[in-house]
Amino acid sequence: MKKNIILKKAIIIYLILILALLAVMTAYIYGFLIRNNLKYEREHTLNTLDSYRRIISKEIKSLDILCRNFAYSDNIYEFSQNKNKEYIESNFSSASFESNRLDFIIIADNSGNHLYSQEYDEKNNTQIPLSSDITEFLNNNPQIMFAGTKYQDKVNGIFNINEKY
Repeated sequence: MKKNIILKKAIIIYLILILALLAVMTAYIYGFLIRNNLKYEREHTLNTLDSYRRIISKEIKSLDILCRNFAYSDNIYEFSQNKNKEYIESNFSSASFESNRLDFIIIADNSGNHLYSQEYDEKNNTQIPLSSDITEFLNNNPQIMFAGTKYQDKVNGIFNINEKY
């Protein structure tokens, strides 16, 4: 009878030791995996954000080059003087909005006055008047339309206007 009690106690002690060992191993492995996973996730997130930042920078640079090419042409100067509709028709068709991935365009003089403005509805492939969201945004941020006469004074970047642009 004493043998059975000792055997039962030994089995209980072994089971408790095995459970304790499993608990310690689980805690160690879980902690190790979580730490490594968090490290990997952080690195992956930072790499992804950096990729997006580079893509956005390239898009801004492309748009900047496009704007500069238009701004420094003799044709745009002539348009600012005589408001020739042929210039608009030949340079700002729906196809040019689409190919240049433009949502809207505004041509302004050195004082920030709009000479031409047009928005592009990508879903319907049509040009529409400038929306009130854009107009209101520009009215509330006049420094965007007229930063100065030097190229270095330019304002560029991405603006969040009503989650659309």
